[in-house]
Amino acid sequence: MLQAFLHTGVETFWPMSIRTVGGFPAKIRFKLFKIPSPAESVDLAVYVDHLQHIMQLELDLLNLIDTHANKEEIEAVRAVLHDEIHRISNGDQSVENEIEKGMMMEKSVPTKI
Repeated sequence: MLQAFLHTGVETFWPMSIRTVGGFPAKIRFKLFKIPSPAESVDLAVYVDHLQHIMQLELDLLNLIDTHANKEEIEAVRAVLHDEIHRISNGDQSVENEIEKGMMMEKSVPTKI
């Protein structure tokens, strides 16, 4: 079983261009989720490409939420994400459910100095 970790807001808290101790106030949103191992019949390179795409869609979704995008934009990314999860599961409903369940563990952490 693989685990994926995505985050937003760290660049606001601790910008690369500024060397300070402590950072700045920011809201850090992160997501840690499980990714099931591929079935033996699945081409590993294709599986990894799908995983990379799913992780990018998840990151896009976190960024849209952080920027208070409108509901239609968020739902459009969620629909593409759902389609990609369906593709990666290769028709196996239990794998699809496991991926979607694993992706529901989103957390937000407000930071204060």
